[in-house]
Amino acid sequence: MTVRHRCVAGVSGFIAGAFALGAKVATLVLPIWMLAVLSCASLNPESRRRIWSEISKPSPPVCAALVLAVYAGVSALWANDPRAALWAALVMSWILLCGQALRAGLKALPPDVAVLVGGWFAIGLSAGSLLLLVEFGSGFAMFRWLLTTFPGLAPSHSTMLDGNGGNWVLLNRAIGNWSVAGINLLLWPTLLIVWAIATASTKWIFSVVVFALIALVTIFSEHQTSLVANFVSLAVFSAAIVSTLWTRRLMFSVSIALILAVVPLGYFAGHKLQLQNASWAQFTLQERFKIWGNVSASVAKAPVFGIGADNTTLAETQAAPPPVEAGGRAERLHPHNMMLQIWLELGAIGAAIFLLAIVLLFATLRRVLPVAAPFALATVSMVTIEVFATWNIWSGWFLATLMLTLCLLSLAIRLATDAAAARSVTFTDIWLPQSLKFSRVA
Repeated sequence: MTVRHRCVAGVSGFIAGAFALGAKVATLVLPIWMLAVLSCASLNPESRRRIWSEISKPSPPVCAALVLAVYAGVSALWANDPRAALWAALVMSWILLCGQALRAGLKALPPDVAVLVGGWFAIGLSAGSLLLLVEFGSGFAMFRWLLTTFPGLAPSHSTMLDGNGGNWVLLNRAIGNWSVAGINLLLWPTLLIVWAIATASTKWIFSVVVFALIALVTIFSEHQTSLVANFVSLAVFSAAIVSTLWTRRLMFSVSIALILAVVPLGYFAGHKLQLQNASWAQFTLQERFKIWGNVSASVAKAPVFGIGADNTTLAETQAAPPPVEAGGRAERLHPHNMMLQIWLELGAIGAAIFLLAIVLLFATLRRVLPVAAPFALATVSMVTIEVFATWNIWSGWFLATLMLTLCLLSLAIRLATDAAAARSVTFTDIWLPQSLKFSRVA
């Protein structure tokens, strides 16, 4: 184990902690981790050839995602805002290529180095999650101190912070929602890593600690979507332990049904049932029902080709949008549902490409090692709920977070496979250099 190997593992832990505290750094974290891993994995010509071979042969789901990115760029030809469509396509393509390179580098790491990298990533994510929990308890005192001490970091405007007089005050705990969603997306890949590299006597202990820590952060946060996703993914994981085959089949059926039926369901919820007026629904959920109903009705504007990537505005999401001044630009507001967003912005063609990507993803999951399958299916369920209820598909940080999730899951499956074949050691055997370990006195 060389100094380079340990430095790369340390970088992995650091970026995991930074991501947990501020998930919006994902667009920076992804290429940094990619470069660090590639610098370690490509030390000889044979490794470089293997890495290039992996990069040049992306998996079928990634190929489908690249096709979706290309079509998003093509949609600039008819979009009201061509630059937005082109930028969305470029961001998605860049993140897919970074993820493909990172996945290839992680696959090329020697078995013991992969254990070291995975272990320190899990430690970094856990430490960052613990600090995030402290931040929720203290009203984000550390973040407010940073803004006060380093004014250059302060945002020009914010609805969640007030910086009058240089003393920053927290207005809305939802400022942590991005990080909560991020650590939940990485939860099950991290648990699989822990399960694969921990000793037999500590697997359960460390797994429960990691799950409980992220669950606590989620409970103390304002992000209801992540709370629902946490419970649903746990149910999927439990069901997959009982029957992986039937759980996978059920999830596949539900995923396909959601893609095909999301438009009529959104219209029915917003315009027929009027769920935006339901007394049992929280304000944010009422807003979702209103937006989904209006977006579903707007899909008819361009049902085949869509209105153009990242071109959704208040005109498509609000029943009575404010008028746009002459020469002004319509205010954007994404649908808070990526499946609806694809139908609206990329039409039936984009939805068909996305459907193909899901089919190919589940075909890939059929080949996953049995011990890793419940973790993989739980990850897919977590992603599905986050995708369905909250975020913008063209948001760089969220695309990068999805790619980090898939890369970490790939590493976790590789570690589980190596452990099953006895090709690697446990993390406790190598986590520190021998010179730093306490020696037993006979």
